[in-house]
Amino acid sequence: MPWVPVLTTDLALRIERFVAPEVSLPHPVTVDPSAPCVAQFGRTIASKSPRAWPGNKVFCFGHEDVGRRDEILAYFAAGRLEPTFYVAPMAFTRDVAAALTALGFVQREFEQAILYGVPDPTPPRLLQWSRRDHVVIAGRTPLRSD
Repeated sequence: MPWVPVLTTDLALRIERFVAPEVSLPHPVTVDPSAPCVAQFGRTIASKSPRAWPGNKVFCFGHEDVGRRDEILAYFAAGRLEPTFYVAPMAFTRDVAAALTALGFVQREFEQAILYGVPDPTPPRLLQWSRRDHVVIAGRTPLRSD
């Protein structure tokens, strides 16, 4: 089996950053509000576009950038755009939840899911049927049906 790195918080944060789009403009820059662009606010990456791609999305937002929330929202407000925040557990705190809630943001769906971790290389043991009224589960004591 090939070597796979151990998932650490640092690696999970790097994966999260990899999922975010590349920054296209240094912030702040005045540009055509109809042009798609991606800006960075601290660790947070914000992409905006009145068209479908890259969309109005905020990546890598966490406790480090809670104080920049008004600046991030102003970036979208110039084009009257409402962003979607993608939050990950590594930088999520009560302060992040309170800040987003105070701004009127709510969880609507799970849109982006990433497997953080490596599956066990050993296949799981399946149920074994020894008799009609006994079931042995992964070598544990039989369960009787009576």
